[in-house]
Amino acid sequence: MGRKVFLLALGLLAALPRRGAAEMTWQGCVALALRRNPELASSRYSVEIGQADYKGSFNGLLPRLDLFDSYNDSQGATGASRYSAEAGLSLNVWSPSQLAKIRSASAALRQSEAALRRTRARTSRSCGGPPPP
Repeated sequence: MGRKVFLLALGLLAALPRRGAAEMTWQGCVALALRRNPELASSRYSVEIGQADYKGSFNGLLPRLDLFDSYNDSQGATGASRYSAEAGLSLNVWSPSQLAKIRSASAALRQSEAALRRTRARTSRSCGGPPPP
């Protein structure tokens, strides 16, 4: 009998609110679940990768500068060593394949953003909350 009273008292003490402890609301629980959900984290990283790929797809339209140098120590008829340097600049004026890469990266980004919205809505519904914006 004494043990039961002790366990009951211990349970009641555990149920009492602690000083300084923040009370968690249902909305707070849903928000915490949404922040810590691994599926959502994966979707957020996919969007970040899509953004980087989209921005990087424009690199093919930028000018390209190549620098070369060489040193030749063989002595020719004059007996002097030879050193040469070259520079080249190229620019794609029209590149349909590069434009296709940009469109493809844009579509992949939109797809990953839609997947993130879908995952947020599914996670929010499973927690019983309204779909997030």
